[in-house]
Amino acid sequence: MQDRLAISQEMTQPIPHYFIKSSHNTYLTAGQFSGVSSPEMYRQCLLSGCRCLELDCWKGKPPDEEPIITHGFTMTTEILFKDVIEAINECAFKTSQYPVILSFENHVDSVKQQEKMANYCKTIFGDALLTEPLDKYPLKPGQQIPSPSELMGKILIKNKKGSHEKPAQTKKNAAAAPDQAVTATATATTTTTTDAPTDAPAQDPNTTPQDPS
Repeated sequence: MQDRLAISQEMTQPIPHYFIKSSHNTYLTAGQFSGVSSPEMYRQCLLSGCRCLELDCWKGKPPDEEPIITHGFTMTTEILFKDVIEAINECAFKTSQYPVILSFENHVDSVKQQEKMANYCKTIFGDALLTEPLDKYPLKPGQQIPSPSELMGKILIKNKKGSHEKPAQTKKNAAAAPDQAVTATATATTTTTTDAPTDAPAQDPNTTPQDPS
């Protein structure tokens, strides 16, 4: 029995090798279409052992323009992104020192509000926020991912990375698009097939077909 317990606590494998206790729509206290949102749900999930939480981030309205957490296009209530980050920081490592993963479903398309989100994460989480790859684990294809034991006390943010393409490159790609479309059309035209057998003799389009009788 002791051997089995030892194996279950073996946390030196890459983090993708493990099942992670996770929460979906963490902010909701009830239904997904008209429920009440609350930062308290993040505290409760962390205290119950969750290590992966979801934040559905949306753009806040004027005049404050504070980013919010809510279930988009529903009647669920809104809570401030900042309040959620503070709640997570308060309880992140009360029950475990293993890493906490924040899954951002990020719909914020305002640069100003994105900067606010980044600033809140950096200032509130402080050194607990993992902002750079560990020295032993560069973010390159084929490289191993750190283990839970190597990420103890760290908060990781999982978020889709935006494009950093330069405006000149964007214009160049846009200009090339019509030429590509023409090429694709020409290729499609020349590769059109028929139901005729492949070994049938070619028919001269200028001759009149003869009556087989």
